[in-house]
Amino acid sequence: MLVGNVTAPCPRHADLVLEFGILMHQRAAGLRIPASAGPEGGGGQPLRIRVGVHSGSVVSGWVQRGQRGGGRAGLGDGSRAA
Repeated sequence: MLVGNVTAPCPRHADLVLEFGILMHQRAAGLRIPASAGPEGGGGQPLRIRVGVHSGSVVSGWVQRGQRGGGRAGLGDGSRAA
């Protein structure tokens, strides 16, 4: 997950987030799944990804996940809708 315009105001944050998503799509198009991946082998199939972009409020923080430790999480309509 990528969250923009968090640490300092940026008037181009929406453009930058969209450019990042487009770049992810372009880079993934050149990747192949290894032949050993998946139950049926995968055999060099192209890596397919989906990128969602949404605007809205998000709260970020540390979330505890049992004894395995925790991790950062973005919570809110902005992260769920994308």
